[in-house]
Amino acid sequence: MFADNVTAWHDPTLPPLAYDPDAARSLLKAQGWGPGSDGILEKNGARLHLKLLTFSDRPELPLIATALQAQLREVGVDVTVAVANVSAIPAAYNDGSLQLALFARNYALVPDPLVTLYGDFGHGGAEWGAMGWKSLQFDQAMTALLDSKDPTEQQALRNKMLAQIQNELPLLPVAWYRQTIAVSRKVEGAAIDPFERTFGLSTMRWVE
Repeated sequence: MFADNVTAWHDPTLPPLAYDPDAARSLLKAQGWGPGSDGILEKNGARLHLKLLTFSDRPELPLIATALQAQLREVGVDVTVAVANVSAIPAAYNDGSLQLALFARNYALVPDPLVTLYGDFGHGGAEWGAMGWKSLQFDQAMTALLDSKDPTEQQALRNKMLAQIQNELPLLPVAWYRQTIAVSRKVEGAAIDPFERTFGLSTMRWVE
């Protein structure tokens, strides 16, 4: 879920997520879903139809939602994409009607994303986090991490939490975005801070 520039929260040893339509079909079949005449899965006379909420404040989201809609249709899931106001997702979360949502979440807003993770995944999650997923094991690891002063123990707890999120997928990471900068060849010492705490002006110099 974390890009490699968030080094403390990126575990390169975790197996990467994969797109596997055949495995998805098998899992759905095991739950009693079978294809109807148009290929959409059915169970007890009901079609597998879901609504995916997103918003256009970030212009890439509706495009990605359309791609996800096509991928899900490949396995027999009929998805309606609803581009609504950004407030529609937390509103649906709170009234229990949320089925799928696509949104941008910045876990690199501060140098340590633990405070954001605490709100999104701890004790049952929140409006921009996991819905219907609650884990005592995760909560215990998070509380231990907050209390720990030992760097080695802290990293072990982070990796434990990451592994659980990667395995149970209470939230699906779809894509990361990266910041880019353009620097003149006449300037040296330029660098980008992913947390936007500094422009690095003190290290930049004109090339002599």
